[in-house]
Amino acid sequence: MRLVVFLQLLLLWVYFSASAQLLPCNGHPELCNLRYNEVSYPTTHNAFNAARSKQRWTYPNQKYDLPRQLKDGIKAFMIDVHYYNGPNKKLRAQKTVMVFHSFAVLGYRPLDDILDMFVAYLDANPNEVVTFICQCSVTPNDFAKIVEQHPIYRYVHAQPKNEPWPTLGHMVSSGKRFVFLIDRTDSSSKAWQHQQYDYGFENPYSNQSLKRYNCNLKPQADTTKALYIFNHFLTGTFARRCKNRKANSYEVLMGRVKQCQAAVGKRINFLTVDWYHSGHLFMVVDELNGIKQPKKP
Repeated sequence: MRLVVFLQLLLLWVYFSASAQLLPCNGHPELCNLRYNEVSYPTTHNAFNAARSKQRWTYPNQKYDLPRQLKDGIKAFMIDVHYYNGPNKKLRAQKTVMVFHSFAVLGYRPLDDILDMFVAYLDANPNEVVTFICQCSVTPNDFAKIVEQHPIYRYVHAQPKNEPWPTLGHMVSSGKRFVFLIDRTDSSSKAWQHQQYDYGFENPYSNQSLKRYNCNLKPQADTTKALYIFNHFLTGTFARRCKNRKANSYEVLMGRVKQCQAAVGKRINFLTVDWYHSGHLFMVVDELNGIKQPKKP
């Protein structure tokens, strides 16, 4: 009898162990054994700045809001965080921390509201790893206070500097699967406030036409760092959809990715675009990650 019970328990263990190995990480089981820096992530520039959003944003960079982007498969988000600088005197006096691009008069949301959207997604999707790339003008201490008092904090990963990143599978099993990369830190910064240039490097983002695309890096770039942030969007007064549709085409996007990966000698981790829904961002990222596209019937 004891032997029968033992065999039943053993079979259950084998079954659930095998099932766990088949669970997807960021939508694909084959990504679970890859380290965080061995994966490429579809990334949106000014992710909050969306045309179809409850908040009115002037001159949007994306069509859909953050919840829709998460649902569609975006895994990393460039988000600007500033002290409110609009006409509301009370908000200015309180140095209220908001999400907006340069000027609050063009549209803004409290940082808490943005974090709420990520929490809702992570709660509902336990196998997803998400990254928040922050252009911050607020002090590290003010930023940390908001994050550490918010439900998002239970998901925040702290990566020791100069140590190997964990696999996506490990991040999923640990529950620590929300990563901050931040361009403003100081001696008061917490372990989870990863200084962007201590952990990675990036290329310039001031390309106004396809002809200006190149593989140059920012002057402070250190290619020995693990993470490669790749800015592919076209800039200008407006993030024109028509220009970025061409930039996001498979031919242009994959062509530039291959060229710059070869020139730099590093995998592109954060492939960052405007108007992500237009073009072939997801197809290119899947190819970079070795994900086979389903055959058309």
